[in-house]
Amino acid sequence: EEIEFTTKGLYASEDIVKKLFLKIDESLNKNDNPTGNPLAGKSTQLKVFTYDGVTNANLNGSTVKLIDVATGKTIGKDVYNPNSNLFQFELEPCKKYRIIASKNGYDQAMTTITADCNGNPMERKLFLGSGAGIYLPLTLYFDNDIPDLRSVKTYTNETYTSTYDPYIVKKEEFKSEYSKPLKGEQRNRAQQDVDAFFEFDVKGGYGQLNAFLSQLTSELNKGRKIEISIKGYASPRASSKYNLALSKRRIHSLKNELVKYQNGILAGYIVSEQLKVIDLPFGENKAPSGISDQYRDRRNSVYSVAASRERRIEILGLNYVN
Repeated sequence: EEIEFTTKGLYASEDIVKKLFLKIDESLNKNDNPTGNPLAGKSTQLKVFTYDGVTNANLNGSTVKLIDVATGKTIGKDVYNPNSNLFQFELEPCKKYRIIASKNGYDQAMTTITADCNGNPMERKLFLGSGAGIYLPLTLYFDNDIPDLRSVKTYTNETYTSTYDPYIVKKEEFKSEYSKPLKGEQRNRAQQDVDAFFEFDVKGGYGQLNAFLSQLTSELNKGRKIEISIKGYASPRASSKYNLALSKRRIHSLKNELVKYQNGILAGYIVSEQLKVIDLPFGENKAPSGISDQYRDRRNSVYSVAASRERRIEILGLNYVN
């Protein structure tokens, strides 16, 4: 509705009052969705409940976040509920989301859903455990171009243990080669850095792996269904394509470790998919820009602690699937 008026003939301050009357457009009543989009204006209501994975009791004080799978971005802010195990969200119909629940002292729980396309309400229950996840994240390191030197394959017959044993005994070689051009205090400091890397990172990671696998076996024996996520990395010494394949071989060596652990005790769980492994190979894509990629500069591209830290895999997360 619109009107026109004029102040012609008014020579003093005066209030002007006009009334506008709006009528309902009947055509919109007949079609509540004038855009023609059947999903416009709709939302799917989601209720998420968090539980203790051992006792199945309500787990108050958890935090839940929602991630758009297509973009990888978190939707809104993480939601913390100190007084209840219930979390409520509005989802866009037909869209895929990842739900992650966490609480201090517990493993994360995660699931992926597609919001109901008709806007029907949905519920999901997430069970947070307190077992093998206490050892995560877990980082394991590799010798240069291991497993399988100069291979372009994305798989290997090696286990992580079979790569670890010959690597850990090369500590003195790494100390010598990295400190060779240095003198005095700089040489001592370089040798100490390499020594600490092998003792605390390489050897410590292997010990942590065995503790993790022991606890993982115990939980699988109790009937728990578990997913673990593994990222693979490489130093930037070779081509990006080669390093991506190398990071995949490194992940595969850990899969072989799982299959052969304690004479195959985990193999049946993997075949039945009670235990699932999610691969996330990155190659050199995540390596810091300062890491040497010069093939002839072996001191920095092979023997340095900085380059050595890039030759790794990480067991990042453990998810109990219910």
